[in-house]
Order: sequence, then C-alpha cells, then structure tokens
Amino acid sequence: MRAGDEMRQIRHYRFPSGFELPIAGLKIGLEKIERLRGFDLDEWEEEGLGTARGGLFELASHRIVLIRELEHARKYLGAQGPDIHLDGADIVASDIKALVAEVLEGLSLTADDLAWIENEETRQTAAQLIQYQKDRTR
Repeated sequence: MRAGDEMRQIRHYRFPSGFELPIAGLKIGLEKIERLRGFDLDEWEEEGLGTARGGLFELASHRIVLIRELEHARKYLGAQGPDIHLDGADIVASDIKALVAEVLEGLSLTADDLAWIENEETRQTAAQLIQYQKDRTR
C-alpha cells in the first residue's frame, strides 16, 4: 500500500483464524462508500441469508476488513447499512474502538456514520471461538 493510502480493495482473502465477526454497523449505504472512495463492490449469495454486497479491504495497518451489507438485514431487520467484519484474532488482539476508527478513517467516514459498535463481549466471543478451534485440532 502506498504512503497516504488508508484502504485499498482486494479481491481474495481467507481470514487466518477461520472466521470473522462484525464489530460495527454503518448508518450509510454502500452506494455512498462506492461514491466516496470509487470502490467496485461485489455482489454474492450468502447461504441462508440471501443477497450480499460489499468487499474486502486492506487497511493501512495491513489488517483485512470485510464490509458486507445483507439485503435481508436492510429489508427485515432494520439495518441501515453494511456491517464491518474483522478476523477473530484481530478482534482479540486489538481494541475494538481503535479498529473501528481505523476503518472509518480508511472510508473517509466519521463516528456519526456508525449505527452501532460492539463491546468487550465480542472480544470474549472471538477468544472462545479461537480456543474452541484449537481444542478441536488437538
């Protein structure tokens, strides 16, 4: 990533921990993100959840973030925009608020664009899932 770049889109990635969790949700739709940053977002089907839109992005810290908006969540669950997902190991090792701030900066957004943000329980859940995976592979 070039100096000064906060975020760049990538096409393929596998989260090292084997899972990602949402850490925040945005109030704005993906259309605004596409317009602000010029990203070419993808559309795919999520098994059991329907149509999803979004993409994978590398942050300035080299962490990978998934920004995903589910059509079902917008239509039926009151979601205002996409969710921000990070690898479980990144969630365990980092401050969630700092991770969200980095994503917002990379997207040229502010905290006013957040619909919600996770708390310490998410870090605990991620730690439990990582431990569960380790126990299963022994």
